[in-house]
Amino acid sequence: MKEFLPGDIVAVEARPSLKALNWLVSPYTDRGHYFILGNKIKDTEDRVIYESLITSGVRIGKLSWYEGKDIEVFRVSKEVGAEVGKVEGELAASRQWRALMNLIKDPAVADYASYGPTALVLTVALFKGVSSNEGNFKSSYDIKSGLQSLIKQLGGVW
Repeated sequence: MKEFLPGDIVAVEARPSLKALNWLVSPYTDRGHYFILGNKIKDTEDRVIYESLITSGVRIGKLSWYEGKDIEVFRVSKEVGAEVGKVEGELAASRQWRALMNLIKDPAVADYASYGPTALVLTVALFKGVSSNEGNFKSSYDIKSGLQSLIKQLGGVW
């Protein structure tokens, strides 16, 4: 397998029918699909990929799906790829980020002790957003008042 870095852009050779259409595009390329590489998948030699397909939209997959295909790798620089991997790792490791995503995904199972601080951060951010866009709301006073009350209930100081 080739040497890859997070942030690499990978191009897969197009199917014959798509290659014919590519003659209409300038400059011509025999590549038909592109994706971005993520970090290695734990305990494997495989890597995460981020791709967009006409038939299925944006999806996260595995590099091994394209094993044996004619691929070409494009890299901006080693530093950029390393930075992408670092940011991806920081996001995955961020406890507050994961808690926020879990709270948004399924708020009904969020217990107060675990998710109260995250809900407080989110409520303060919403209050600031409403305050800076008051002209876009018919009853910004009521919204802000309700958010202030929730901030106090969650243990915030107002």
